[in-house]
Amino acid sequence: MQKPISLTVLLLLFSGLGVYGVLGQDEPVAIFYVFTDRHVYAPGMLVVVNVLARDAEGVPLAGVGVYVSLTDPFDRVIFEKVGNTFSNGSYVTYMLIPSDAEEGYYSLDAVALVDIVPTPSATIYILVCRLCAQYDERTSQVPSVVTVLETEYIPITTTETVVTTSTLAATTVSETIRTVVTSVATRTLTVTATLQVNPYYYIPGLAVLAFAGYLATLLVLKKRKGSGT
Repeated sequence: MQKPISLTVLLLLFSGLGVYGVLGQDEPVAIFYVFTDRHVYAPGMLVVVNVLARDAEGVPLAGVGVYVSLTDPFDRVIFEKVGNTFSNGSYVTYMLIPSDAEEGYYSLDAVALVDIVPTPSATIYILVCRLCAQYDERTSQVPSVVTVLETEYIPITTTETVVTTSTLAATTVSETIRTVVTSVATRTLTVTATLQVNPYYYIPGLAVLAFAGYLATLLVLKKRKGSGT
């Protein structure tokens, strides 16, 4: 509920200050939208946000108050910013996704702080995903190949049986000695996977599904480790 409260206060404040009067009654905001430099990000990446305001004729509107917020998959507002559009009708801001951010879809909301009903606003969704972010949108390289290294520790147990024979007073005595030797071998597997699915259909918590064959490989590794082979 942080965002509705903040937004209500901002709308009242800007309305009281007469921000709408800067535009003039004959220049209401008719076109208002928001976009980012890409759609898929990894935690710790910088997001470039661009908000555009136009009148009904498509003419850029300067001085429009803008409220921008980013909400995580748990409805927590992790970023808020207020500013004004420039002479070209755009407002640009930057936000840093926390390095420990939850993976999933984030809601990016932009609202024009003007005295218009309904209030001009725009909402888009960006995806935060550690593996999916390796998909290069700007060069449209689909599919892209990703290499993942998995190190597996394999316990090796060797049993040696030694039989010693001795003769004492014309009696043959045999003694069996068993020695167990355990060592660990390390094997590094290189998994090359191809991104084949659309990242917009990402399932939160199952990022590995974005890579064809990689999930199956992980299951095989887990099975192999559990069997002790």
